[in-house]
Amino acid sequence: GCAGLDQVALLCSRAFENCDPALCTEAVSMFAYAISKATPGAVRSTNAASASAMFASVLRHPQDDCRKAAMSEAQKQIDVNCLLRAVTQGIGGREPCRRWQASSSLLQAVQMLLGRSEVVDRIRAGDGLRLIIEAWKQGGHVPEVAQECCSLVLHLAPQHARAVSAAGAGDCAINSWQRCGAINSWQRGSLVQGFAEVAALCMPHYAERPQVLPRLACDSLRALMGGASPTPVISSLLKALLRMSTDAQQASELSALGLPELALGVIEDERLGSEASLRRLAAETFVRPIAISLALPGGGRRDSQDHPAGSGNVSVFKEKRLPSAKVAWEAEVAAARAPQPTKSQAACASALKKRLETWRARAIAFAIARPTGAKPFELTLEDESVPPLLFDADFESGSLGQVTRMGAREYEVQLLPDNGPGGAAYVQWFCFRLRQMRSGQSYTFHLANLVKPGSLFDDGCQPVLFSRKRLEKWGIAWSREGVDVAYYPCGMGAGATARRVHCVSFEINFPFEQDECFLAHAVPYTLSDLTSDLARWPSAPRQSLAMTAADHEVSALRLGKHDAPQRVCIVARAHPGETHASWVMRGVLEFLLGEEEEAKECLSKLSWLVVPMLNPDGVAAGRTRTNLDCVDLNRHHHDDSAAETKGFKAALEEEARHGERLAFVDIHSHSRRRGIFAIANGSEGDPLVELLAARTPLLDAPGTSRTEIRPQDVGVGRVAAASLGYKYSLTLESSLCARHTSAGGEHLTLQDLAFTGRAVCLAILDLVNKPLAAAVGSPKEVSANATPPTVSAEGDAPADEHDDVEELEAF
Repeated sequence: GCAGLDQVALLCSRAFENCDPALCTEAVSMFAYAISKATPGAVRSTNAASASAMFASVLRHPQDDCRKAAMSEAQKQIDVNCLLRAVTQGIGGREPCRRWQASSSLLQAVQMLLGRSEVVDRIRAGDGLRLIIEAWKQGGHVPEVAQECCSLVLHLAPQHARAVSAAGAGDCAINSWQRCGAINSWQRGSLVQGFAEVAALCMPHYAERPQVLPRLACDSLRALMGGASPTPVISSLLKALLRMSTDAQQASELSALGLPELALGVIEDERLGSEASLRRLAAETFVRPIAISLALPGGGRRDSQDHPAGSGNVSVFKEKRLPSAKVAWEAEVAAARAPQPTKSQAACASALKKRLETWRARAIAFAIARPTGAKPFELTLEDESVPPLLFDADFESGSLGQVTRMGAREYEVQLLPDNGPGGAAYVQWFCFRLRQMRSGQSYTFHLANLVKPGSLFDDGCQPVLFSRKRLEKWGIAWSREGVDVAYYPCGMGAGATARRVHCVSFEINFPFEQDECFLAHAVPYTLSDLTSDLARWPSAPRQSLAMTAADHEVSALRLGKHDAPQRVCIVARAHPGETHASWVMRGVLEFLLGEEEEAKECLSKLSWLVVPMLNPDGVAAGRTRTNLDCVDLNRHHHDDSAAETKGFKAALEEEARHGERLAFVDIHSHSRRRGIFAIANGSEGDPLVELLAARTPLLDAPGTSRTEIRPQDVGVGRVAAASLGYKYSLTLESSLCARHTSAGGEHLTLQDLAFTGRAVCLAILDLVNKPLAAAVGSPKEVSANATPPTVSAEGDAPADEHDDVEELEAF
């Protein structure tokens, strides 16, 4: 009864003040007993309110041992459904202030107890969800109560969105949003964030979408943008608004409410626009309602004026026209230029806003012209007086689709997907030649059918340009170029299974008149480059692992001591568009086949199986991810789906019969993340990662992705190698663009990549020498002439919310 609850309140107060863990445990136990036995009248008493407040205080005790003791006892003794029932029964009585304070205390206690899965299970198995919604309905006008109920729903929701919606959580969120969303207090941002997240969660399950929701969300976004609201609040609102943009009616309403302008406001805000992930979300929020309301597949820029300069090229038998790897390397070393900086976040935001506004104007023009069959734009006589650029990609590793001339010096380029079943999902690599340009004038390019939701081109990075005349005059080969580079969504692709398509836009000022130039995602490294490099070491033992569909050889080098007790395998270029992997591999070969004493030690102590290019057909054909049969080799290391991986698997199995499998490194490149980083099977690769970090500051060791092996990962290289007994098995990812932030953030150089290949070999050697290394305190120092700029030990954060294991390894 009331008297018992009064005694419990006193005991909780004494336990809190005395900082006694035993007394805290006793107080929690007494509260659990008292609240479970209390009559409805006792629950509504003043004593119940006091006991609830003190119980919550004990659970939040500032002293660690007291707090842990109280929480441990509460998780064993407290029935959370009983606490929720007390809230719905009106704990604390009719006096509003006392009742809602007591309710908030109990809801906070429930929230604290949800750290254990069995507590969550008890809520789900019992009547907990209904009680939470009932408490929200009763106290939804009180910010503290609404916030606690909202948090509890979100905690329960991930696997139970339909049940949460059916229970009425979405209606509660909207009602509280209307009542509390306009309060002028520090709580407003967190309240709106929670309400928006619950509303977005329930949105797919509404029988009829609440009419008030679009205006409510737009008004909240408009109000919160002007203050110092945390970015997660703005992000939640943008995500909720995106969920609403699913049909023409809703999209038109959101456009009328000014959502596109609000999204642009987020991008141009100095604070909010400085975060690439938020810019990306704002761009999607800008584009989607416009594209849907105007019914624009692909963003509304296709079917304009065809310019026959580009064509889809799938043959692997192409000319060698690109500057060789030898030319690129020697020019970079001779120029001795500092790494090129990436663009500032402010510049990225400005470029994105400019490109989105241009896209909208063209999309509207396209929609107006479509019913009459008219062309959305015409070249003027003045435009036609400017000679058109000549495009082609009929050379090894070239890739170019249809080209449309949109203005005197403006072109849309369709990139080629990998040709074959499922290949449409792989659109990333581009490499094409340009001629007939004029110098001193800006040319704009829109590469318009990319499918990934993000790119380092939206984070300050630039494509690469090669100019033949610049090399001859100034000795500069490839360089990062591009003004106002932006990556943004531009509509939906065609077909029932269409994916959103994205565009990267930029401007190029060509340095010379009538030059021969090449534009590419990153510095190319072709099959011919590998052939030339291997010819430098004719005595290196080689083995043919397989013959490909185009009759290319998958070559392996067997280096070191054949009967060494420990075996190493390094492989690269399973994905042809990941050219930086080959530049890292080139560093491996230069080191192991060079004259350094440490290289000789590597060869004397270990047996090395080195496969420089697993997918020669894909590389020669200019593909993004697959071989000529459209097989993704890094998903088929476990089976016989491709000749390349079948032969490689046989070689690995042979290695397994000749000694301990020490290390396996599969070198890849990444288009959406900065830096060089590792992906490991859980924590088993940590020793090798730590040794590699000691060898090069270019490794983003804190950003290592430690993924647990899933059934669908069985064909991934590092997983297949681990199943064959390799002790340290890693995927090594090198960004296709830039160093990680703590390494300076500049664009990666070819020397950075080669240095990393050397460091991989030395780190593997350190695995063998680690007892000696531990005795002397650290791995051997790297050569002074190979050391890149000194950087701090801090690394970038792990991959963003879009990066699961597949996308981390998916270029």
